[in-house]
Amino acid sequence: MKEQLIEFETAKLAKEKGFEEFSNKVYNQFGKLFIFNSGLLQNHERILAPTQSLLQKWLREEKDMNVWLKPHYGEVNGLITNNWSVYVDDFYGHHLITDYIYIHGYEEALEAGLIAALKLIKL
Repeated sequence: MKEQLIEFETAKLAKEKGFEEFSNKVYNQFGKLFIFNSGLLQNHERILAPTQSLLQKWLREEKDMNVWLKPHYGEVNGLITNNWSVYVDDFYGHHLITDYIYIHGYEEALEAGLIAALKLIKL
């Protein structure tokens, strides 16, 4: 199993919303991924590229938002499907977002949930 890095657009949104946790992988302003080297990119040019789990942890610990998924197994036209519902809750038991999405991969669905949670953050 390999940790999934967040996508470039998600990384830009996370930076906009105050995410500053260290990651040894960064995107430049054009979306190209690099291993962090302080001499390679200046601060204004780099956008941190953390793993999905690190961003999920930051949302939970710093913003009191829990992003979680619920699988839905079923059959559509004779094919077995594995779709996901995305939830974003606060720690007071309020559902901030409940979104039923039809994405087959867990990582794709988690990315959608992370984006949804980031969009809720007011600056």
